Amino acid sequence: MNRAHDKIASCRSARRGAAVVAVLLAMLVIGFVMIGLVMGGARDQDLTVQRMNTVRAFYATEAGLNMAIREIILSSDEDSDGGIGSISNDNNDANNPRFGTANVFVTTDMPSPSMITLTSHATSATTARSASTTLSASAGFLGFGIPFGSEQQSVTARQIATKVTINEPVIVLSLSAFVNGPSPKETRYAIYDDLAGEPNALIVQSDADPVGGDSAHFHWFTLQLPSTPISAGDYWFALAFENTSMEYAFDPSGGQTRYNSNAAVANGYCDPWGVSTTSSTRRINIYATAATETTGNINFTGSTEYDNTDPQSTGLFRDVSNPTRIVRGNDVSSNPVRYSAINFTAAAGLVSDCLTMYDTYPATSTPTDFTGSVRVFADVLVTGTTSSRFIGLAALHNETIGQEGLVLVLRENGNQDELRLYRLPQNGDLTSAVHLATTGTFKGPVEGDWYRLVFDVMINGANIEVSGRLYSHSIGKDPLSPVDIVPVRTLSYTNTIASLPGLQTSGEVGICFDTTDASSRGSVTNFQINSGIGTSTSSVVVGWSEQKPY
Repeated sequence: MNRAHDKIASCRSARRGAAVVAVLLAMLVIGFVMIGLVMGGARDQDLTVQRMNTVRAFYATEAGLNMAIREIILSSDEDSDGGIGSISNDNNDANNPRFGTANVFVTTDMPSPSMITLTSHATSATTARSASTTLSASAGFLGFGIPFGSEQQSVTARQIATKVTINEPVIVLSLSAFVNGPSPKETRYAIYDDLAGEPNALIVQSDADPVGGDSAHFHWFTLQLPSTPISAGDYWFALAFENTSMEYAFDPSGGQTRYNSNAAVANGYCDPWGVSTTSSTRRINIYATAATETTGNINFTGSTEYDNTDPQSTGLFRDVSNPTRIVRGNDVSSNPVRYSAINFTAAAGLVSDCLTMYDTYPATSTPTDFTGSVRVFADVLVTGTTSSRFIGLAALHNETIGQEGLVLVLRENGNQDELRLYRLPQNGDLTSAVHLATTGTFKGPVEGDWYRLVFDVMINGANIEVSGRLYSHSIGKDPLSPVDIVPVRTLSYTNTIASLPGLQTSGEVGICFDTTDASSRGSVTNFQINSGIGTSTSSVVVGWSEQKPY
């Protein structure tokens, strides 16, 4: 009995021991599970936080690049860190732009004179991200169109030129420099050719105009030039200032710049340049806007340029309104020498609502359109009473109801003469057209004298910029004589394309004449078109890359 009892007790003890061990093992497993859950939760929480910080850094990086690109487009150091395109690049993280827990700064690098690389660096806690983009001066711009960070004052009584390489034949239309200074002090630009690495002969110069602005803000300031064909090669773009407080932007890291003692704003540029008084290895913020295609000179000497038979089957023009009052022949003046021209005339009676458009195939209904920016210019002459007379040039016109283009006219009304910009009606009636802009009045053209009318229409993204100018000839009765540098009048107009209902960014160019006076007549010759002009913006994105978190 005792041995049996002992055996039973021993078995019970063994079972109790096994149960205790099982419980202990279960508790140990539960402990490990709990530890694992806690550790896993902490790890997941840390990963979630890191992911959130990465997202914050990502958005901060993108925001930094957007801020930098905005500075480039506006040509403005909006964050006042001393550079255009850089954001808070001042070695002080405390003032970096912040987006929640993320902060960002942007650095710049110039791999070439016409390119700039923006690199955005963002951090959020322990995570970081970076991205970069490269911007380039737009096609159609020749020179240095990306704003530089260095500034130069005390530039009066000197003409200053920086070397530029042009890779293909172009027609230069204007020069723009990144400058500032007190208004109404003036500046003047020019182009020289190159001889043995130095500026040599003067090719063209602008008139002198007030630069505007103030002593705290740089901006691009453009001066128009006569359409100037140049071949590929090295050239020197020059600028001069009237006041010592005016300044230009430059890059000290390379390039060639020359200086010469001459008050070019008042005196005009030296020709030739002469021996430079000073040289430096810098490049100046100045660029040319150029066209790649020229149509004309059309001087209306024969039917291959204008067909007097209506409707036209040959020639380069198609009459759209009042064709019986438009005819090719000698100009309508009584000058001793008369020139071939397209004339708005009649043996007697009113000559009004006349409109003819440039058309390479006038026999067909398909118009000849020019896309984007365009310059149209010609020599104009008028005779007769000056009561409400219009003679001018058209651009961006479409022969569809509601898609009227633009027309720049010399409007004469006694001694109250003006340059005016209108929307161009389909019927050519300018007396009731929508008026957009005007110059101040002046005592108008001399009857029988020739004047050069220049019409620039620049498409700049969603905006349109118009410049109109009227010039005298050195010999008034001769349209082949040189044109004066200083215009008689200048018209400027800027608006959004959307604000001009129906206006298209492509269309026809042409010539118009309208009057309410039965004795008024007009003539036009030396008609030209410059097209293939680069977009009027200082930079475009040409590349974008992004780095993963590090």
